[in-house]
Amino acid sequence: MAETPQPLLPIGARADHVFPTLTAAQIGRIAPHGQVRPMSRGEILVQAGEPVVPFFVVTAGAIEVVRTAGDTETIVAVHGPGQFSGEVNMISGRRALFSSRVRESGTVIVLDRVPSLRDYRFLVTGEQIVIVDPRDRSIALVVDRV
Repeated sequence: MAETPQPLLPIGARADHVFPTLTAAQIGRIAPHGQVRPMSRGEILVQAGEPVVPFFVVTAGAIEVVRTAGDTETIVAVHGPGQFSGEVNMISGRRALFSSRVRESGTVIVLDRVPSLRDYRFLVTGEQIVIVDPRDRSIALVVDRV
C-alpha cells in the first residue's frame, strides 16, 4: 500500500493546535479513568468501521491514524507521548472513520466509551474546555485550550 510521509492538516492549521500535547497534570487527571496497557508496533488499535472506539492517550511510543481508500493508505495523524486519539464518534456513537495502528511500541492509557459519556456537558471558555457530569454537576475533566 502506498503511504504519504506527512500527516494531513487542514490548510493553514498548526499541528500543535490540531493535535495538542497534554501536560503531565492533564494526563494525571485522565489516568484514573482508564487503563494503562502496552502496545506493539503494527498492532491495530482501531479498525475503520468499528462501532466502539476507545480514547487513547499515548504515554510512550506512537500511534498513527490511517485513512484507507482502495489500495492507498494516507496517514492522517501521528500521535506521540502526551498526545491523544479519539473521534467525535465517541460522543455521537457513530462508527470509526479511520484506523489507528501502533507506529512505535510503547504504552497508552485507554478510556473506553462510557455509555454515560453522551450525557456529559461540554462548556467551552476562553482558555479551557470543562466537561461536567450533569447528574451531580461535578467537573469530570478540565482541558486547556490551545
